[in-house]
Amino acid sequence: VMFIGSIKGLNKHSTAREGNYMGMVATALGILSVLMSPGFHSAHLRFFATFLAAAGVGYSVATNVKMEDMPQLVAGFHSFVGLAAVFAGFASYFNPLSGYTVMKA
Repeated sequence: VMFIGSIKGLNKHSTAREGNYMGMVATALGILSVLMSPGFHSAHLRFFATFLAAAGVGYSVATNVKMEDMPQLVAGFHSFVGLAAVFAGFASYFNPLSGYTVMKA
């Protein structure tokens, strides 16, 4: 819900700052919920190493791109989101004994 409010806040110049803050808070809460989930176990070091590596790559790419190339940058980052979904699907497929693979209605 906060991400939807964030996008809505980005709709106008007068509310863009609040929209950005709401998006940052929503992202932080999402990361904290993953870290606190019971199925996360002891993968904290691996999570933070991957998180910092991805943040470093994203920051270096974002600081070196020109404003005219921003649509291509956004498209490239969205392709990484799709790739992450593929990897999550593979992980779920190859670990069928995990307790979180079966969703119950």
